[in-house]
Amino acid sequence: MPLPEPVAQAGAWSIFARCDEPDEAACEVFRQILAMPDKRDQKASLAALRKLIQVAASGHPLTSFYDKKQCHEAHRFNYQGKERTIWRIWQGDIRLAFYYGEGKIIFLTQAFAKREDKLSKQQKTALETEAKCFIDAEAAGTLAPFTASAT
Repeated sequence: MPLPEPVAQAGAWSIFARCDEPDEAACEVFRQILAMPDKRDQKASLAALRKLIQVAASGHPLTSFYDKKQCHEAHRFNYQGKERTIWRIWQGDIRLAFYYGEGKIIFLTQAFAKREDKLSKQQKTALETEAKCFIDAEAAGTLAPFTASAT
């Protein structure tokens, strides 16, 4: 059973997303949210992302705050001789896809509105591409965090 509300504490998860420059407007996940044609989906995506940030700040496993239907494996693929798993948070029609990095790192790979459960081949390929970028950057030591403004 999920915990009620996350509380920020030491040992928080770090959340990363691919950005073209150190500005939240340049982050791929935000671009995906803003490109959603339905404003309700945009609002729901931002709410789901806000909750993920709160949960990550708690330092507890994500599954402590989401049930098995809300947070579960979405896709597996092989890369560099290892099986990799992309997870998803499912909140209504919104899906936040992510990859667990080394340590306590969450890499957001995609945000999208989805009215059916099954991922298309195109969606799987897009998720894999984003995860591979993160895996490569993590291995090369080129992950560069920045702090988003509180606007």
